[in-house]
Amino acid sequence: MKANNGATNPTIRLNVDRDVKAPQLPLTVHYNDQNVSCANTSECDMSAMSLSAPNTATGSKAMNFDVTHVYGRVVPSNVRVMGLIAFETIARYEAYMTPTLLGTGLLADPIDTTWNVNTLHTEAEYGDATVDYVEPVAGSSLPLGTSTYAAGVETYRFNPYTIRQNYKGHINTEGWLWYNPNALAYIDPAVGALSCLTHPCFDITFGRLIGNTGSAKTESEAHKSNKKHLQEQAGVLRVNMRLQYDE
Repeated sequence: MKANNGATNPTIRLNVDRDVKAPQLPLTVHYNDQNVSCANTSECDMSAMSLSAPNTATGSKAMNFDVTHVYGRVVPSNVRVMGLIAFETIARYEAYMTPTLLGTGLLADPIDTTWNVNTLHTEAEYGDATVDYVEPVAGSSLPLGTSTYAAGVETYRFNPYTIRQNYKGHINTEGWLWYNPNALAYIDPAVGALSCLTHPCFDITFGRLIGNTGSAKTESEAHKSNKKHLQEQAGVLRVNMRLQYDE
């Protein structure tokens, strides 16, 4: 108070129960003005300046604006990697039933159109979403520092993994960005707290290896050659059987 010459930064809290399982429609609140007064007259006997009169602990400030509060979530995308190579995946910051926010049109989620990508989201102010844990740890790594954010979409860039297996990525974010129809209360991911019912998760899977010819490397060239030879033999056998039947 003394350092700010009596000024304070008030916090306004809305009495809204946010259910992690049930998204709510946008709520617009009109803020008319802000008034400051003393609960008791005796509490206004001194001012913040030199502890003397005049009394300055009362006043008002006109506001007269609307604030729209939207139900938010962060949605990471699963990724399928075609080999032990560098890869990337994304997470979208979204708002429920909000096609327009502050006069800006928002794009619909590509799968569920009741959600919109919040291009106005600023991660530094309104909540970031980081990949804090990948399991199993062996063969995996966390995203590089070159992961980027723009227009409501976070891009995570990974170095090549060393073991071909299925992985699960765990997102650390703000509790108000957590939503799941089957969700439990939000918990930051950590060893012993890796349930995907308590924070956002995504899958990292690997596709089949692709050879130079574009065919899947599931059989050796020798096996392919042998397979072709058997097919030719089968063709000769069919011809012989047909000739014998014709005779």
